[in-house]
Amino acid sequence: MVRLSSALGLAALVTCTVAAPAATTGFQHSEMEMEARDTSSGFSFEAWVNGIIADPEGDHLSPAEAVSAAQEAASLEKRSGDLTSRDSVSCNDKGKPKASLQDASDAISQLARRGSANCHIPYAGGASLVKYGLAEIYGVTINKHGSILPCTTFAQSAGRILDICVKSATQTTVQGSNHPNGNIQIHLSRP
Repeated sequence: MVRLSSALGLAALVTCTVAAPAATTGFQHSEMEMEARDTSSGFSFEAWVNGIIADPEGDHLSPAEAVSAAQEAASLEKRSGDLTSRDSVSCNDKGKPKASLQDASDAISQLARRGSANCHIPYAGGASLVKYGLAEIYGVTINKHGSILPCTTFAQSAGRILDICVKSATQTTVQGSNHPNGNIQIHLSRP
């Protein structure tokens, strides 16, 4: 995944360097930002999250720019990322309100920036992992001892939800769930 992401980022960099005027030097955007802005390679929230996890202080797309890139990619039907790990994602679960897409992107960014911190989901109930405006990422576990995983794992899982559930350029709300492993379910919805 890292090699593929680096290769895509390098391809985007080469494309931008060739297309840029000769006077443009010192291009300072990250590989992840280049990949997100180059619609020929698509956009993936999960890849955006992975870039933040790898370098929390790096020069990444803002949550608003990530939403714009995803909407553009959805309108062009160009999405990137590992689609084989997406079978566990469902969108628009009945009875759950939709979150603001912009707030969901901000919530995911906050969760990804926690670095190596662990998030704890207690048994029999679950826990809110992060709330931002009109979005909440909530975890539920069936493990009788609860589940403790790096917060970044939950950010990646929520990124997968957005990758699958954002389907149009005009979409402003999103709701879905993901089972990153057999013991945990992640919900992204309005609080």
